[in-house]
Amino acid sequence: MSKSPSGRRDFLNPLKAIKSFREEAGEAEIQVPTPTFESVDELEDSCLLYVSKRAMACTFQIYFTPENGDAIAEVAIEALELVEQLENQMTVYRSSPMTYLNETAASEPVRIESRIYQLLKKGHELFELTDRAFDMTSGLLTKGWGFFRQQGRVPDEREIAALLNGVGSQHLIFDDQNETIAFRQRDLELNLGGIGKGHAIDRAAQFMTEHGIEHFLIHGGQSSVLARGNRWSRKSSKPTAIEDRSTVQDAPTKENLNSEAASTQKPIDAVVSSEPWKVGLRHPTQVENRIAEICLTDRAIGTSGTGRQSFYHKGKRYGHIIDPRSGQPCEGVFSATAIAPTAAEADALATAFYVMGADKAVEFCKSNSEYGCVMISPGKSNKVRMDHHGISEDELQIAMDD
Repeated sequence: MSKSPSGRRDFLNPLKAIKSFREEAGEAEIQVPTPTFESVDELEDSCLLYVSKRAMACTFQIYFTPENGDAIAEVAIEALELVEQLENQMTVYRSSPMTYLNETAASEPVRIESRIYQLLKKGHELFELTDRAFDMTSGLLTKGWGFFRQQGRVPDEREIAALLNGVGSQHLIFDDQNETIAFRQRDLELNLGGIGKGHAIDRAAQFMTEHGIEHFLIHGGQSSVLARGNRWSRKSSKPTAIEDRSTVQDAPTKENLNSEAASTQKPIDAVVSSEPWKVGLRHPTQVENRIAEICLTDRAIGTSGTGRQSFYHKGKRYGHIIDPRSGQPCEGVFSATAIAPTAAEADALATAFYVMGADKAVEFCKSNSEYGCVMISPGKSNKVRMDHHGISEDELQIAMDD
């Protein structure tokens, strides 16, 4: 793999297209693979199968190649059922362990399920690592600006100051021995909206790998994506196995999915090829086009942008991503994409990078080599600026260069 450099690319940005971008309300910044085909041969050679489920106010999908598709599909369906269970555990929109935590933790420590406790610990770690740019307690600000009910409003300075008094993960008290959390601040509220979807994807991926599935891609709402292994394509009519570098393992079947992954090695009888999973990043002002593609193998990406949620007040546009340090909506970035080992980290860092802006996000990745970023911002002379770090030239493929 080539060195992971930082870089900057400029793209044409017609002024007319900016208005179109601002008026666009339903386009995602990430484009995931789409399972389409035009012939039976194409279906056999390179098509993706997928299962889909609605959860967490978006659509989750798991993609995989056709070999043993029925058997893998059964596992994938169970993995997405797990996502629904996690939503019930993490939601703050109805009665749940999280709403109980918010109601009780200012009065006494509250014990949390172990994996959610570790997730909250990771969120707190990222809060400190990003200099408070990611904050799980910033939901009060989102409410204050009217985005919880999608009815935008502009709070005055006094109200923002009052809201900021109830924001700050530094007010969380963790007890690792008992796995409890308490609040130092009575108005504090935890909201996993910036990290919970990624956690659900990580848990679903763990479920898949525990059942012997090595090659798949999961996305949630096209803003969070995790890839495992590679995308395989068969080049003969009846392949009998899937190649994995110099050795071969039996593809999962319905009979062995609930046991350890098959380990019997045998010569490969079919010509197959593999490539990294490719995920497209939309051009911010020409939303029908991709500006770049990211190649993913055993990593996750999260993307944050305000194209979906915003409102206008007195001619000014306000996006839904609020800087938890100032209480003001963020400006200056079209989209922020984070590359990380886990989907939870990628989700949280995408928000943090959007808050930080391009220059500070790149500096962050230079200091934390396990993470990468792709930042798309307004540039000079009516162009779009792309900054990136922690992703090699092979992994980041520019789709539009003019």
